[in-house]
Amino acid sequence: MAGSMRQRGKTSWELIAYIGFDAEARKRRYARKTFRGSRREAERELARFVAEVADGGRMPTAPVSLGEVLTRWLASRRSHLAAATLDRYRVAITHVSEELKRIPVDRLRAHHVEDLYADLVERGMSGSSVRKLHWAMRQSLAWAQKRGLTGVVATQGVELPPLRAKKIEPPSSNAVRSVVEHILESDPDWGTVFAVIAWTGCRRGEAAGLQWRDLDLDIGSVLISRSANSSGGRDKLVESLRRSIPFEGLAWAPIEQGGDGVEVSLRVDRQVRALGEELADEAVPVLVGAPLPG
Repeated sequence: MAGSMRQRGKTSWELIAYIGFDAEARKRRYARKTFRGSRREAERELARFVAEVADGGRMPTAPVSLGEVLTRWLASRRSHLAAATLDRYRVAITHVSEELKRIPVDRLRAHHVEDLYADLVERGMSGSSVRKLHWAMRQSLAWAQKRGLTGVVATQGVELPPLRAKKIEPPSSNAVRSVVEHILESDPDWGTVFAVIAWTGCRRGEAAGLQWRDLDLDIGSVLISRSANSSGGRDKLVESLRRSIPFEGLAWAPIEQGGDGVEVSLRVDRQVRALGEELADEAVPVLVGAPLPG
């Protein structure tokens, strides 16, 4: 598309070149620049300007902030990423300061990003957490560059803080046993969840995703194959690393859906309804905490 120009002063001209249609913003994008000279000189400069824009060398002059880029990029990834991954990105970009979010993305430079990372590390953020934020920043800026919003990906060449291994000191088995016993005494249902996590090594979401059908009383094992995930106000089950964990020899009292299981189901159902929610028939604890393994 040919450009256009209009006179702003005796020797001042505004040159306008069409960039393209932004499908996400649902509007046409134009690049503008001011040129000083005669009409003939402005016409020649307009031809060069149009060619430059056609080659992707010019961004729209309407400033787009880093904050807007992060928001639009995250929205564009909603249908491409798993809910848990999307949540991690959403949490990561909350660490970008409001001051930095207001900077036009085409003016963002590596030193801005490095200053942000240094400030976060100084406030106690780990190197691995900074890298999660960096991954989100890098992808969002690359997304902006592809759409002509910036000519520079400011994360390129940024020096990341070192990764320092944290010394992990897990509690002793006796300490874990004492904590779980205490919880079982005060609340058998929650105690069961903690016991399952402690003695099977499953994750919190996997423990919450256990269903009656996962319990095999004949061979004495529990199958872990899904994880409960909450994202965007919705709860759902997602696939997890499938594995069968034996509970033979552990002094837990597995229960079936009949008998004591009905009592447990009703008790848990009442607790859930008190929170204004409803409990699926199959989504109840599969193990009842009794004496713990010695």
